[in-house]
Formats: sequence, C-alpha cells, structure tokens
Amino acid sequence: MGCGSLTNVIIGSGVTHIDGSAFANCFALLAISVASNNPTYSSVDGVLFDFNKTAIIQFPSGFVGSFTIPDTVTSIGNSTFLWCANLTGITIPNSVTSIGNSAFLDCSSLRSVAIPDSVVTIQAFAFYGCASLTNVIIGSGVTNIGNEAFIFCSTLTHVTIGKSVKSIGNWPFRNAPI
Repeated sequence: MGCGSLTNVIIGSGVTHIDGSAFANCFALLAISVASNNPTYSSVDGVLFDFNKTAIIQFPSGFVGSFTIPDTVTSIGNSTFLWCANLTGITIPNSVTSIGNSAFLDCSSLRSVAIPDSVVTIQAFAFYGCASLTNVIIGSGVTNIGNEAFIFCSTLTHVTIGKSVKSIGNWPFRNAPI
C-alpha cells in the first residue's frame, strides 16, 4: 500500500490471502502476475482474479484506457478499481451480479457506466468521487443501491434507474448535478 513507484507485482504459489487494499495508492502499478501453481489466485493481462476467475479482486491502478471485464466474473470485489485515475471506460458483462464497496472509488476519468440487468446489488461508495462520470444506466435487476454509491460524481447529469430497485441508501447522488 502506498508504493508510488511499484510497477509490477508477482504473487507466489504460497500466497493464500491478499487484503483488498494491499495495492492501494500504488499509482504506477501496471500488472499483477500470479504463479501458475497458486491454488487461490490467478491473473489475466495483469489483473488479479480468484483462482476460477469468478471474482475480480484487484485492478492495476496505473492502467490507462478502457477495460472489459471477462464474462467469467460474477462479482466485482471491494476496492477493486480503487483510485484507477486513468480508467476511462468499463464494460461490465451480464455475468456480474454484485458491485462491491468502493469498487470504483475515485476513478476520476471514468465517463459512463452501464450496469447490466444481472447486477442485483451496488454496494456503498461503489462509484464515490468519479468526477468525470456523466451518464449511468442502472439495469432492471438492481434491487439495492448502497449508501453514497454515486456521491461526489460532480458531472453526473443523467441516471436511468431500473424498475426493480427496492432500497436506496442514504445520499446516493449527493453533490451530483442530476
């Protein structure tokens, strides 16, 4: 955490637990690799996943551009894209059912998000501080939007919310000009 010049990480075969904020504030991080015989984790194109690639765990903060989450992924973990300041676009596949706490917190270049119908829950602070986010489409499968999920999205002018939402936490769109 906080290693500003760290560009690459190699996870050895014996590593069985990595905390969700282990690589926070590593703004130069371009790739996370995992030993092929690690029983808990895997990586594809520098992105850290659980072994079966059903959960995306950590995205390298130094990545620049748009990213498409593989369709094997069913959950976006807590703080996965935390402080990915140069992530401009994200494609979330229909396989994803949940977006974790602070998953995209302070992704300041992210411009728009389409959350597919497969997603049921958007946890608290999921898109907190995404200052360039202008458009959000929340799919019809979402039933819960957590506290402050889109707070401080200072350019957010358009949100489409599906009909299935049953619970919206406190201040989900506070300081957003929608």
